[in-house]
Amino acid sequence: MDNFAVMDELLLWGHKIGCKWPLELEFKYDKMKGIYAVCKQDCVRPVIEVPSDAIITNKLAIEYFTLNANEKSHANSWLKLLFAKMVFDKDPTWVDGVDISKKFHPYIQALPKLIHSPLVWNPSELETLLVGTNLGGSVKEKLCSVIKEWIVLIESREDLKSKVDGKYLINFENYNDLAYEDIYNIFVKPVEFEFADLVWLSFPAFLYSHLVFTSRAFPEYVIDKNADEFSVILLPILDLMNHNYNSKVQWFPKEHHNGTSFCYQCLADMKAGDELDNNYGGKGNEELLNGYGFVIDDNIFDTVALRIKLSEEELMDILTNYPDISLPTIDDYTTFAFDLERPIKSRESNGSNIETYKDGILYLINSTNTKPLIDLIGTFSYIRLGRELQDTTQRYDELAPFLSGIQMLKVALKQKLNGATSGTVLDEDQIVEMNDFRVHCSKVYRESQIRILKAAISSLKSIEKTQFREQKSRLLTIDKIIKYDTRFYENELTNLFEGQEAVFDSAFDLFVIWIIMKSTNGSFIKKYEPIKKSFETFRQQPLSVEEEEALGFHKHILNGKSDIDISTTLYAIEYVKRHVITRLNSRGEEDETIFVIPL
Repeated sequence: MDNFAVMDELLLWGHKIGCKWPLELEFKYDKMKGIYAVCKQDCVRPVIEVPSDAIITNKLAIEYFTLNANEKSHANSWLKLLFAKMVFDKDPTWVDGVDISKKFHPYIQALPKLIHSPLVWNPSELETLLVGTNLGGSVKEKLCSVIKEWIVLIESREDLKSKVDGKYLINFENYNDLAYEDIYNIFVKPVEFEFADLVWLSFPAFLYSHLVFTSRAFPEYVIDKNADEFSVILLPILDLMNHNYNSKVQWFPKEHHNGTSFCYQCLADMKAGDELDNNYGGKGNEELLNGYGFVIDDNIFDTVALRIKLSEEELMDILTNYPDISLPTIDDYTTFAFDLERPIKSRESNGSNIETYKDGILYLINSTNTKPLIDLIGTFSYIRLGRELQDTTQRYDELAPFLSGIQMLKVALKQKLNGATSGTVLDEDQIVEMNDFRVHCSKVYRESQIRILKAAISSLKSIEKTQFREQKSRLLTIDKIIKYDTRFYENELTNLFEGQEAVFDSAFDLFVIWIIMKSTNGSFIKKYEPIKKSFETFRQQPLSVEEEEALGFHKHILNGKSDIDISTTLYAIEYVKRHVITRLNSRGEEDETIFVIPL
């Protein structure tokens, strides 16, 4: 059956089962776009309605597999397994006396057989087109996650496990040790090259079902306010429309005596020839390509993802003591284009469950929104205090960690930029092995990632430049010490090394020596009185750090001078750590060390 006949059969089925759409609307087929909706005449705020009888929901899986209470918590996974049976099993799939495979056959046969999510890209496509990008680095992990999801289902039922090819049910831990090419050949390749012959209980069949749901599913709570937040449904006919983030639409329920319909309405009047689009919300190309298998040129919602992993102790510390540090989740970025309120989790509820951040804190950087950059600086500032200084028990002057956070973030973004710009030049033999559409998608995705990263780095440089200009009087360099504190340079330093030429490993060492000399001799000049007072206050608090570094510094840098005690050395080292920042050059190398004078 050709594509036009498949489309006609689907529309006839939709009409018979109760789906409704305006007479002014017609559906067309295009090789690139698939089936899509166009207005053949002017149409006022068109509405499409899908009745409950035409909706594929978790209730079908619950009934078919007779799920218990615990299994119902994984109903989405069971629905994917059921849908794999509906697509690939030639035997009937009975639910309440209805063969749902036959019932939904017109919808199933109209689904695309080829889905362009990177989860099914061949090794040449993945390793060449996406090398150095977030997607390229995460496909194997995500694929193994889907494999694990499938294995959990199969191994929970002996009647299912006994029917599955044993090669799939090896110890899951082994999957992470396999090369991607091996994973692809065993678990992925059959999806595209053996589609018609897939066994419904096999992983390739489950993977195809998974891709259908990631690219076409809708949230169930639109029609059932009591549904789980993450429960999904499939909506025949309605899911034919393409995504356009400029479309103004709403999704809403419509009650009937025999159930609840899912309704879509375009909130604008359409002209003859206009394509009727849906709107998945403001999604970047990484999310679109990963979940839906396409990208959008010049996507204003495009983002670069930066995931920061913190320990449980660090997370609890932030949640308890640092309310100004942002800890976003994917829910803070994923938007939906309907007017019903989506359940939102507060920071308090997230904070009580560290599992929310087990995969890291997700920051999405956008060219038009600097807030994620500011949030990231805050997190990197905390890391500088917590990990490098091993002490977040007190709130130190925020300028030093803030400037250090900028430096650390610049390095992280430059590393990502280097990865994104390291794409391999394709030769003719490689191109033959690649799908043209995937080559196009990777090009759009990569170029957008590079633009966003360059814009973010530029923004950080601007923020840093402003801070250095506004805080100039508080930024102390070695050159300034030599210029203003002549006693230190001409006398104290010379006496310390007994006239021998002093050799230092870093400007940090010289700052420490300066603090030691000024404190020991009581020789802070008036200009640096704030440092004197700050260091005296700092010495009043106990330090929970090892003395080993101070002993080494005292022996090798200070030549074991007996008139300088270890305690002063220890406190000077820790004090400088809290107030010094290191500026990096364009190559990420240390360029200048600066001491931030406390307020």
